[in-house]
Amino acid sequence: MIKNRDLKMILKRKSKNIISSIRSVLVNDWDPIEIGDNSNLFDEYDSYIGPIITMLRQSSTIEEIVAFLENTERTKMGISNVSVKRLHDVATKLINVGGKSNM
Repeated sequence: MIKNRDLKMILKRKSKNIISSIRSVLVNDWDPIEIGDNSNLFDEYDSYIGPIITMLRQSSTIEEIVAFLENTERTKMGISNVSVKRLHDVATKLINVGGKSNM
């Protein structure tokens, strides 16, 4: 039988893994402002992790996640040359993260 304390530790570890996986996709695959390997900027996209987790929990479609990322690039980052193909690939990876974690 799992004790409440053990369950909390398991859930906390799982949450950290999900956050880390999403951050990795955002930095390594999305990276619209090209922070690259600059470890000082590794948390640059962290403000988008919460909304992405919400979308994954709500079983958002690839198109909905693409729309979120595209809107973020255009309106929050001022990027006009947005590659929807690249965003589709990123959204697919994010959905895979959500699927693997059984959100």
